[in-house]
Amino acid sequence: MVDPELMIGMPMVGYLYGTRSETRLCQEVHLNLAYRWFCKLGLDCPVPDRSTFSKSRYGRFAEGDVLRSVFALIVARCMDAGLNCIMSMSRQHLRG
Repeated sequence: MVDPELMIGMPMVGYLYGTRSETRLCQEVHLNLAYRWFCKLGLDCPVPDRSTFSKSRYGRFAEGDVLRSVFALIVARCMDAGLNCIMSMSRQHLRG
């Protein structure tokens, strides 16, 4: 089972850096120390593989719109703080 906080952190990294593929995102988080730090993964912590990530998203979080709502809240707060470039990159993902 994937930590819900990781289910928010990893897609944020992907959206902010334009990584659309879950497979590629998992590889990037595995290799990039800054991404690991953002996702609160230590060097010895495993990064979930794509299938685990997908199963968790489509299984545990399939009912309701929790992940999209949290993501929208994060984008709104970034906009309030003047980080509007995030909104332009993320607008397409909010439409979903």
